[in-house]
Amino acid sequence: MLRVVRTLLVALVLVGVGVVAGQALERVYGWGEPPEAYATLADAVRTVEAEYVDEMTPQTLSESAIHSLLSGLDPHSSYISTDRMKRVQESFEAEFEGIGVTYERIRAASAPDTAVVVSVIPGGPSDEAGLRSGDRLVRTDSTSLVGLPDRRIQSLLKGPRGTTVNVTVRRPGTAGLSTHAVTRDRIPLNTVDAAYMMDAQTGYIKLNRFARTTHREMRDALTQLKADGMQRLVFDMRDNAGGLMRVAERVADEFLHDDQLVVVARGRDGAVLDEYRTERAGLFEQGPMMVLVNGRSASASEIVAGALHDHSRALVVGQRTYGKGLVQRQYELQDGSGLRLTIARFYTPSGRAIQRPYETGAAVTRPAAYIDSTDANSSANHRAAGSGGIMPDRVIERDSLYQMAQRLVQQPAMRAAMRDWIDRNIPSLRDAWAGRPEAFLATYELPKDVIDRLVHGGAGSAGQRSAERALGRPEPYGITERTSQDTYVQLANTDRGTILLQNALTSMVARRLFGMAEWIRMQNKVDPTVQATPQLWPHATTRAQTYANRR
Repeated sequence: MLRVVRTLLVALVLVGVGVVAGQALERVYGWGEPPEAYATLADAVRTVEAEYVDEMTPQTLSESAIHSLLSGLDPHSSYISTDRMKRVQESFEAEFEGIGVTYERIRAASAPDTAVVVSVIPGGPSDEAGLRSGDRLVRTDSTSLVGLPDRRIQSLLKGPRGTTVNVTVRRPGTAGLSTHAVTRDRIPLNTVDAAYMMDAQTGYIKLNRFARTTHREMRDALTQLKADGMQRLVFDMRDNAGGLMRVAERVADEFLHDDQLVVVARGRDGAVLDEYRTERAGLFEQGPMMVLVNGRSASASEIVAGALHDHSRALVVGQRTYGKGLVQRQYELQDGSGLRLTIARFYTPSGRAIQRPYETGAAVTRPAAYIDSTDANSSANHRAAGSGGIMPDRVIERDSLYQMAQRLVQQPAMRAAMRDWIDRNIPSLRDAWAGRPEAFLATYELPKDVIDRLVHGGAGSAGQRSAERALGRPEPYGITERTSQDTYVQLANTDRGTILLQNALTSMVARRLFGMAEWIRMQNKVDPTVQATPQLWPHATTRAQTYANRR
């Protein structure tokens, strides 16, 4: 009997595949009835529904079938539930309707989680209503937010534009609770995290993903930087997981001459399904340029980096990119859920496959005959680098000390200690630095005695007491793990380690005071990849001159 049930469940999976895929393909491609082979599977699913020992809802069976279908394909084809589909659409649209805050969770072993506001979008609904970074979200209207999961908190904060929600908060340093009436509105999800002048001639742009607003944001940033005197650009796409392909193509068009190949999509048997060539005048087609990438740069960011790399337009710096070069199309199903299916693979102008070989399944190979004629003078290493992803011109090795400092400040105990220190000092910090981000970034340093009290705690109870002193509170709360204590001491016992730790902690103050852009600017002061760029400008300049002479 068990074997029969297992057989029927396998059949159920397949019939689910047939039903769902058949419906989707009929809608998309105009197919008629599903193939006759699915009829047997339909009989099997009816048998399982009628005879299986446990009652299963059609929704559960359907989703299980779809997941099983996609599990046999590439690692990136996926099923998107109805709820998640809404969040995906928000990400692509780069806006949603809500109150305009970002928050993080304060997790405590002996108390329910609390949501604390990390940033308030300037000019947004919460800003106008008087909410501030650091506020603890206590309730909306009559519903407590304490201890709720993120999805529930977000559902209570979001809502139709024009509706009002009463948000009650506890503000550190202020007695009692305060309630703010916030009228929801459209909230932009900015994709340009930072755009500023690193020096008198060097602009910097940090892009976190490719959404519908990205091209406009990029043009605005380039226009402003050029007005500020930019002659060369650092374009940072590290940790950029991708997004909309057409937007990536438009971004690449801002840096390349007209009629240059950006990317090629090849489907079954290597057939060209689509290709994109530049077609309009860009804002920065001349001048030295570097593109920063790392192992979390993927998909659309790899398309841009690959095009600028192959055409020798920019010097690519950092670590090899992730290697996700699949053309995916999203199909909406009848219940509002969706399928994200791979229909082709992306190739750079010189014919390199961006997709790295799958851990399982068919390997990706580069078509030997495909090299774009416009790239005939490109360096051989551009075409020869295989195994997927974009290999930088200049690899910046991982800096273990820098990574150590970054990991340690993300430890819950350190974040909690710093959060409490900022809470207690935020009034004086705002009095001293409000409206003066440039002065803060140039001169402020977290007091050394604060770091000392956090770091030099030693082991066991002494370390715990040291952390408690830094917090200014007698709670059993601090850096108590021996491994973490040893790492803190290791950092603090070297001059550079102290600088890195101080910068990471000071960046948290900058974010509370001014927001994401200043947090990035502060971290860039010691970031190994960013700090390597000044020495590389001669190479980027030579590349830019070579590119300009080809026109």
